[in-house]
Amino acid sequence: LQNAIVKQMLQILLFHFLYRTAMSSIKFPSKFIPYEHSVIRNMLIIMKNIPKAGAKALTIYNLLPTKIELEDYIDALVCLYAIKAIKVNNSQIINVNHHAD
Repeated sequence: LQNAIVKQMLQILLFHFLYRTAMSSIKFPSKFIPYEHSVIRNMLIIMKNIPKAGAKALTIYNLLPTKIELEDYIDALVCLYAIKAIKVNNSQIINVNHHAD
């Protein structure tokens, strides 16, 4: 009985994990997702609005001229960090290109 309960719990956890993975997939442009709704567009908007001195994530979010869904904003930040376009220093997000000057 205990093994059956553990097995059922693992199945529920696996389902939950797969569901969250599918639901939070990053929106890359395709024939189904136009550029205007893609992570690439959001990345560019974010990069243009990071102050030269850097800023906290919430400050940058509030500076955006075009509002982005929070989940899409986080996806874009993760992508920017992954490609090393931004770095985090003392909880400040810094645009690496601003400091290349």
